[in-house]
Amino acid sequence: MPSKIVNENDLRVKRTKLHITNALTALLETNSIDKISVAMICDEAMVNRATFYKHYDDKYQLLKQVVYALKETLIGDVIKSNITDYRQKYSFLLDNMITNMHTRRQLIVSLLKNSHNREIHGIFMGAIKEAIIDLVVNDRDLNIQVPSDLFAEFYSGGVSALLLSWILENKYTEKQIKQIIMHIVMQIYK
Repeated sequence: MPSKIVNENDLRVKRTKLHITNALTALLETNSIDKISVAMICDEAMVNRATFYKHYDDKYQLLKQVVYALKETLIGDVIKSNITDYRQKYSFLLDNMITNMHTRRQLIVSLLKNSHNREIHGIFMGAIKEAIIDLVVNDRDLNIQVPSDLFAEFYSGGVSALLLSWILENKYTEKQIKQIIMHIVMQIYK
């Protein structure tokens, strides 16, 4: 637990945490979390260890913060959008998520391939699932004969697995994966 109470609204604190977060993100582009030390993070962020420990218990707490911030980047715009047509909203979700995953591909791959990948994988799956479940449960135009919450759970698992497979294997282009998933999605509207 961080040793001192810190004013999170202080611009200096925000700037310091941003430097530390950016440092870990940069290091994760070329290293697994197991190979990254707090000293490396501090060197990259140009802060001392005491400053690091003032804000974080360890590198894993910082890693979780980075992953949750990435999660918000992937689905945040969709949740905040005012789109009411579910097909358009789903298309926007998919486009936004795939574009952001593609842009941050190296970071996501590095995160998923580290030794804590079960937890990180769960966070990514949860982010994707959260966005899809909200859409599916509230969409009255879906042609399904099972409870929508169960369908959403099943369906979001498939889409999540497909997206993570795409990001790890890099077999399809960004445009191709969007088309493939949208084709699958539109099948449930027939």
